[in-house]
Amino acid sequence: MKLTLLTVSYGLAAVLAAPLEGRADYAVHSSHFVPSGWTKGGKAHADQVLKLRIGLKQGNFQALEKDLLEVSHPDHERYGKHLSSDEIHSYVAPSEAALDAVHQWLEGHDILADQLEYSAPKDWVMVSLPISKVEKLLDTEYHQYEHIDGTQVVRTTQYSLPRSLQGHVDIVAPTNYFGNPKFFGSTVRIAGGSITNTEIAASSLASSAAPLGCLSTAVTLACVRSLYQTIDYKPKNYVGITNYLNQTPSDVDFRAYMTTQRPDANPNYIFTRQIIAGAANDQTMPGIEADLDVEAVGGIAYPTRFTSYSTGGSPPFTPDLATPTDTNEPYLTWLDYVLKQKDVPYVISTSYGDDEQSVPQDYATRVCNELAQLGAKGVTLLFSSGDFGVGASGDCVSNDGQNTPRFLPAFPASCPYVTTVGGTMNFSPEVVAKDGGYIPGGGFSNYFPRPSYQVR
Repeated sequence: MKLTLLTVSYGLAAVLAAPLEGRADYAVHSSHFVPSGWTKGGKAHADQVLKLRIGLKQGNFQALEKDLLEVSHPDHERYGKHLSSDEIHSYVAPSEAALDAVHQWLEGHDILADQLEYSAPKDWVMVSLPISKVEKLLDTEYHQYEHIDGTQVVRTTQYSLPRSLQGHVDIVAPTNYFGNPKFFGSTVRIAGGSITNTEIAASSLASSAAPLGCLSTAVTLACVRSLYQTIDYKPKNYVGITNYLNQTPSDVDFRAYMTTQRPDANPNYIFTRQIIAGAANDQTMPGIEADLDVEAVGGIAYPTRFTSYSTGGSPPFTPDLATPTDTNEPYLTWLDYVLKQKDVPYVISTSYGDDEQSVPQDYATRVCNELAQLGAKGVTLLFSSGDFGVGASGDCVSNDGQNTPRFLPAFPASCPYVTTVGGTMNFSPEVVAKDGGYIPGGGFSNYFPRPSYQVR
């Protein structure tokens, strides 16, 4: 679906959203280049509504990080003593000075208190505004951009804030994060449910070191369950997977998979669904990636309870003047939802990511800090490290116009508060996977310093 523009004179729209003169009381807050693959189009329509998110500086994130590292370290006396929501909120709540400064700024633009929404600790202020007003607030211009895959978004590359807000605001979104995450996942062939001893013996991997059911030619559930010791597992966990890009899993496909691959499973076993921000849930058009994820979890971890999050707000979309759209801020939309929930999975797996350099560093830092809140509550966050090692051939260059040779880590996998997962192959010795062009990434970062737990 292409971005639909309302039938208003382009000339009039240009006047309504005319660029502002650089104001002396404003300073550039964030500037980021247009990521590779995007082409700039015309001005955004002045009346299109954005749900603006203003991320206030969190009061004491350093203390939250300290607690997170302590409760996560198996050798620390506080290991496993996770924080409550109230304790986390006390760390991330902004100062009264920050709230007052933001309120005064908004009031100066005739934005009333009853228009505002807040996160529980008030470190986020949300307000729905037409682009013409957002442009005045941020001393910027929004344009349409189109990706080579047809995705369209409304974005700016630079925005400014009053000098009085410097030190009080981390980020404002949507602005210069273009947000077109890719699905990471190797293509594997799942062997049939019945594997004979003859097949195992014939495998080039068959050895005393190879777990039961492991072949050189295919991945089997018997092999994976043996490796991860989930055979005869007694359920006490709760697992979640995330879906973006209008992906939704199919109940019918899941049950067919379980019938074939796990005939021992209860035929009524199924995941729950959590639909966020108007995400797609069309069972007649399920997503291959979403199906792959739920089938992997169900096949390996049955009878563990698990849920599937599908997050909307990602283009293609049709702007609606009456209904604000996040215009593809997938991570913030999902985090805003899950951080409010009381019943959160103990493990959440995400197979999506962006090239780190395509994400503005201030945006990446704030998203990473939000992920830390889940970690402090005891949630293990798993992210795919990517499919192309340190970068696809020919793409390992900076995207700042200089084309400097550079390795390309993935985000959010590069965040130090998550667990980055790659892939291996073979046994005795086990080596990094390399199959059909797939090579896992390394979990490193050009933004975040090496965390203390990786220092030896």
